[in-house]
This record gives sequence, C-alpha cells and structure tokens, in this order.
Amino acid sequence: MKLQDVILKAMANKISWLAAAEIAGVSDRTMRQMRERYREFGYTGLFDQRRGRRSIHRIPMQTAERVLGLYRDRY
Repeated sequence: MKLQDVILKAMANKISWLAAAEIAGVSDRTMRQMRERYREFGYTGLFDQRRGRRSIHRIPMQTAERVLGLYRDRY
C-alpha cells in the first residue's frame, strides 16, 4: 500500500493515525508531520525535502584529489 493511500484512509477516519503510522513503518510523531505537510502542500509535500541538495559534509574536490594522490604515491 502506498503512503498516500495510508494517509487518505487515515484522513477519512477508516483507520487511526497510529495504525497508519504502524503500516507506514514510522513513529506517530513522523506521521503527524506527514499529515501536516500533506494538508498544506498536497501529495508533493510527502517527498523528501532534502532531495537534490548536496550534503553539508561534502569535501571540496581539490582536497579529495590531494588525499587520493597521497594514498597512491606515498602510502
């Protein structure tokens, strides 16, 4: 069952929100957040908000090349 189907059933009071969280495999807090995003933004609000962004832990390419060069030549 898709996440959208689970949320729609919970919104129609066919299943409880706790049951919806259990079906989706998330905590009740996460399900409340999903419910609010779905109410505010619709189906697109359920997509991961970090999608398409670079990691904040990403190192510069110059540093990576230097480390690989040292590993190859020296160590």
